[in-house]
Amino acid sequence: MKKLAFLIMIVLATSAAWAASKRPAVVKLSEENVTLELTFKNGKKLVVTSKGTKLKAGTYLVKAARLLKRDKKKRLWEMRSAGTLRTLATLTVLSGQEKVLVTGGKIHYAYFIWPNKRDGKLKVLFRFTAQGGYGEVYYPGAYLNRKRPPMPAYRITTGGGKVLAEGRLKLNPSGLGTYSWPVPTGLTENCRIAIKPTMGPFEWEPASKTFSPQPRN
Repeated sequence: MKKLAFLIMIVLATSAAWAASKRPAVVKLSEENVTLELTFKNGKKLVVTSKGTKLKAGTYLVKAARLLKRDKKKRLWEMRSAGTLRTLATLTVLSGQEKVLVTGGKIHYAYFIWPNKRDGKLKVLFRFTAQGGYGEVYYPGAYLNRKRPPMPAYRITTGGGKVLAEGRLKLNPSGLGTYSWPVPTGLTENCRIAIKPTMGPFEWEPASKTFSPQPRN
């Protein structure tokens, strides 16, 4: 009888462990009122909200990402991935795990500024990326009704507020907004570049950055 009871305990424990290993994970978004849609390389999609979505345990390769958010008028805006997905490119979940994805809140605009002098001409190259919580790069602006927004407007001013240049950034294949600015002769003081993307209800930062137009020695 003891042996039988012991065997039954082993069978029950094994069954419980097997059942636990088959439990799906739950993937959640850290932000409310935002939806994250991931498209995997196998063609399947995963829609994630703060309420959670069940997903079979495993490792998934992500091909594209979209952030969706409605404004006060209930219009649907979206941020579409463009370029690298960084650490969001691979999603690994364990059986029974609650996985919280920290993205979809405030979009961060990263500024890359390179003053350089070639053939006696001084220029400053600007590059901008709109990044999510994992460093994933989005098109620099929010789509409304699936219509791509214009590239962000830019304005370069002196410390005193004098406008030196303004217009719209250009888009390169890597999802970067770019602009090459010919520096006025004799300009040495620090300047400021401000951008204004179309973001709808999405929060974003920073709106401007101070820089030196002179190359570093």
